[in-house]
Amino acid sequence: WTPDHLSKETQVTIIRTERITGWKAWDSAYPKCKAAVAKVMDRAVRDGKLEGRLGKKQFEILSADFIVDTRGDVWLFEFNMSPVLKDARDSPKVNDADMIRGALSIVCPWEGGGPGD
Repeated sequence: WTPDHLSKETQVTIIRTERITGWKAWDSAYPKCKAAVAKVMDRAVRDGKLEGRLGKKQFEILSADFIVDTRGDVWLFEFNMSPVLKDARDSPKVNDADMIRGALSIVCPWEGGGPGD
């Protein structure tokens, strides 16, 4: 990648032909992205901007877009409350089925439904 590279492959989460974990900057960038999302979610809950319904099991799937600069710093760009999800039937090698099953297994556990099961 270069700063003037404008191909669709630079959209590593939406237009992708491989998993983002294969990206060489992933091991460094992911913990920073994860910490930023945790900070925003914590603040949203604390300030009453994000709240659940009492007595109900629930979850939301969202995505967060980041820009990683040439120094390896990450910049939170936006949250998407309706993220693009790839179906295993349409994209057998690169899809989001495991993530969806993992999220559902937290809310409604079933045998073999958790990550690594």
